[in-house]
Amino acid sequence: MDTVQIVEISSRECKKYLSEGGDLAIVPIGSVERLGPHLPLAAKNYIVYAVAEQVARRNKGYCLPVIPFSTVYDTHEQAGSVSTDSKVLTDYAYDVCKELVANGFRRIVFVSYFHELYYVANEFFQQEDIPPAWVNPDDIRIPEAKDRDTYFTSLTAACLKLCGKDELLERLLEENSKKYGKYTRPAALSGSLGNLRNIGRIGYHFKKDEYEILPVEKVLVDEAISAIQKWVEDNVPTLQALGEYAYFLSRARFDRGLR
Repeated sequence: MDTVQIVEISSRECKKYLSEGGDLAIVPIGSVERLGPHLPLAAKNYIVYAVAEQVARRNKGYCLPVIPFSTVYDTHEQAGSVSTDSKVLTDYAYDVCKELVANGFRRIVFVSYFHELYYVANEFFQQEDIPPAWVNPDDIRIPEAKDRDTYFTSLTAACLKLCGKDELLERLLEENSKKYGKYTRPAALSGSLGNLRNIGRIGYHFKKDEYEILPVEKVLVDEAISAIQKWVEDNVPTLQALGEYAYFLSRARFDRGLR
């Protein structure tokens, strides 16, 4: 079966993959939240799913199903947003790592916007001497996208296309065209204060008819797909190095104190 989705193979096929030296598991964690008037509530789920699948396919790994909920900070009070406690999700992610290692996987890569995975990766490394990695889709650059709205809308559209969600993609494009120019940035996030969101995080609770991502003049679907594929290709050596590092850790012993 030509699939990189681990739920689509049998346990015997999984065992064969591991026994033949396979060791890569990709864990996508998305969210359900109101991001823009033209975007599906599961936009981030489709992004992490598509990116994870591309990474797994290029690096001969397997994807786990998308964990669909995470902590939603800015839009948690909006209709359609579903937020979970960050401690619940970090514990869940940690347990997933433990089960994957118990099965024989040694390279575990989270694909998610959930920043607390930084702590999961570090804690698991300290406890288990296995180095999970976390990658954020925001690291994928689309040179042609000159603002955050164009970037995220284009990335969502590209991932819908990669997922085969053609009807949903057409709906996004239609809604984007219909609603372009009808929304403005919240006054509280204009000017210098709003610029903080370009270099880091600033807390904000979006109100009625306020959106984090606005419709754009042009959705760069093909450009975003090319950017995803380039990012995946550029990071092949990185994932190979992760495997070498995991092997090194399995062969070495580290003790606190004098050497």
